[in-house]
Amino acid sequence: MIISHNHNRRVQAIIKQFSYVDKELTFEDDYQRRFSFNPVKTGFARNRIIFKFLSRFPVDAEGDPVSFSDITAKELVECEERFLALLSENAITLQIVDEEWQRLINSY
Repeated sequence: MIISHNHNRRVQAIIKQFSYVDKELTFEDDYQRRFSFNPVKTGFARNRIIFKFLSRFPVDAEGDPVSFSDITAKELVECEERFLALLSENAITLQIVDEEWQRLINSY
């Protein structure tokens, strides 16, 4: 299934806003290996890879993350939710999330 243009734009906006987080982040993978990075210093292209890693992006037969064009909309939404939850657990709220909450609050 092809991801809608608007949904792809949203995910790219999340990654772009993540690229502006000037904070040293430390995460641990499934093998209890720790890695640290600063999204501002790593750049957008690497932050796309970090997004795939942290959101547990689906992998192909060789264990490499699949392309954004080869993922279903449901899988992409799940990855997006996992990524935003992980950021929230680390006291990071992106502007896109704040805007969405404000839109929901204003609609009631």
